[in-house]
Amino acid sequence: MDAFMNPYHSTDNPEGKILLAVAENKLTFTEVLRPAFCAADAPAAAFGYGPMRGSPDLRAQIARLMTARICPGVDIQPDELTLNAGVAAVLSNVALALLEPGDAALIPAPYYAAFNSDLRAVARCAAVPAPCAPPGYALTPAALQGAYDAAVARGLRPACVLLTNPHNPLGRCYSAAELQCAVQFCRLRSLHLISDEIYALSAFHGRSAANREAGVEETPFTSVASVVGGALGDYIHVVWGFSKDFGGSGLRVGVLFSRNERLRRALDTLSMFSGCSGHTQAALAAVLRDDALVARYLDENARRLARSYDALAAWLARMRIPYSPCTSGIFAWIDMRALLSEATWEGEEAWFRAMCAAGVVLTPGRSQKTEAPGYFRACYAFVPLEVLQVALGKLERLIEGGAAKLK
Repeated sequence: MDAFMNPYHSTDNPEGKILLAVAENKLTFTEVLRPAFCAADAPAAAFGYGPMRGSPDLRAQIARLMTARICPGVDIQPDELTLNAGVAAVLSNVALALLEPGDAALIPAPYYAAFNSDLRAVARCAAVPAPCAPPGYALTPAALQGAYDAAVARGLRPACVLLTNPHNPLGRCYSAAELQCAVQFCRLRSLHLISDEIYALSAFHGRSAANREAGVEETPFTSVASVVGGALGDYIHVVWGFSKDFGGSGLRVGVLFSRNERLRRALDTLSMFSGCSGHTQAALAAVLRDDALVARYLDENARRLARSYDALAAWLARMRIPYSPCTSGIFAWIDMRALLSEATWEGEEAWFRAMCAAGVVLTPGRSQKTEAPGYFRACYAFVPLEVLQVALGKLERLIEGGAAKLK
C-alpha cells in the first residue's frame, strides 16, 4: 500500500515508489482510445435494465473481434458469449457453476497469484500448482500429472486445468503442441479446460530488438479454440476481457466464450450479481465498431510494449541478470537468485524489502507459486518508459551500492 500512497513523480516526489507490481497496461489507452470512449453516445436503453449476460450489441462486436483477431478459424456467435464485470468475476462464476466445493483446479506454475482467490472466495475451490521447469517452463503431461496426483493426495478432486495464454508472469505464449497436450490431458480425464486469454491482443512477437539480437525463437499466440478447430465441446472454455489488451481495467468487462449451453444458462443467472454497466457496454460497442481505430490502437500498443520490454531486457542483459524472453503481455519474469543474501524465502523477502526501500516494487516469486526463491515479476507496462528507466536506475544503484552482489 505504501507504493500507492507514496507514488514517484519526477518533480513533486522523486523519492517516491515506482510500482512495477500491478497487472495493468497504462501505455496506450489514454492517448488512443480514451477520446473515442468518452465521446461515445449511449442510447437511452443503456441506462435501464438490459440482458445481464451482456448487451446484444456489445456481444456481437466482441464476437466479431474474437473471430478475427483472437480465435481465427472459429466462427464465434454472440449467443456463445457471456459478459461479467471483469475476468475475475467470469472465473469465479465459471468455478461456481462447474466445480464443487473442495474441487481442485490444476494451474501450471508459476501463475498469477489472484487465481487463488478467484477460485476460493465464492466457489471454495483449491488451486493446485503444476510446477513447470525453468528456464523454458514447458507445459508437459508430466507437470499436469504431478499436480493431478498432488491434488488427489490432498483429498481433492481434480476438476479442471486453468491456463493463462499468453502467460502471466512468464510473458510468453504456449505453443500449439503444449495446448494440445493440455487438451488431451483433460479429455482423457473428463476435466474442464479453462483458457484465460486476457493478454491475447498484447502480443508483440517480431517487434522486439532485444529478442532479435539474442536470437530468441518466438512463439506466436494461438488460442486453444483455434488449436481444436472450434471443437470446444462442453469441456473447453475461453476467457478474455478489456482490462489488459485495451488498458481498461476500470471498465470491468470480462468475456466467457463457451459452447456448453448448460454453463451459459448458469452464468445467465449468476450474472444478475456481476453484470456490466450498460453505459460502459454501449461505449465499448461504439469503439469496437471502428475497425480502423482498433487496428491503430493494437498496432501502437504492441509497439509501445516492445519498446518498454526492450528497455528492460537491455538493462537486464547489461547487468547480467537472467530473465525469460517475452513476446506477449506486460510482464517479465526475472531471475534475481544471485542477488539474494541467502537462497531461502527469507532471502527473497529481504531482497524484496531492499528494492522497496530503494523505491522500486516488484512481485515476489513466492506469491506466484514458483518453487525456488529469488524470482520476481516486473510489469513494465504500468509506468511510462521514462519512469521505467528511472526505476532501473534506482535498482542499478542498489545493486552497485553493495546491498547485493552478483555472483
